[in-house]
Amino acid sequence: MISSWLRRLATVVGAVALLSAPAMAQKMGSTNRNAPAIRQTYTVGNQSIELGYTAITWATGQWAAALKDEASRGEWRARINDSAPKSPLGSLKLTTALNIGGVKVDPGAWKVGFTLNDEFAWQITLIGEGGATLQVPLALKEVDESQKRLMLALAAGDEDGTAKIVVAFGNSRCNLVLAPAK
Repeated sequence: MISSWLRRLATVVGAVALLSAPAMAQKMGSTNRNAPAIRQTYTVGNQSIELGYTAITWATGQWAAALKDEASRGEWRARINDSAPKSPLGSLKLTTALNIGGVKVDPGAWKVGFTLNDEFAWQITLIGEGGATLQVPLALKEVDESQKRLMLALAAGDEDGTAKIVVAFGNSRCNLVLAPAK
């Protein structure tokens, strides 16, 4: 009888621990269980960009409230930042070096994670095959439309040879310009 009660308690404690970790909640939480995986490719001549991501519901939840609270926001930023390399939300493959949002990114395969900088501003963290990391700041702006699922849309840029990634979640949006690296 006691061992049965202990097993049930351990199951509940384990479930709470999993759901409180942002990476696990993103992958296993009830609202993200059926999150679609999206892959897009942009090709100009023999150069290509391939972007893939999991469109999780991300604009609300326990972690969003915790980031607003001064007492818990540092701990939650650390949790979110630690989960990016372990549970990235996407991938990026480049056949040529590009400037992405002003940051030079070499060709190759990159994991895409979302992290918070020291001022609690969102950024994309790219994790390379050799463990190299790059942070691409997101100049998010509030818009009237709300997006429940994370969105990364790859689109042609305004000039030949350029592209852009539209990043959206909640009522925040930004465009990252992709241009040939100099």
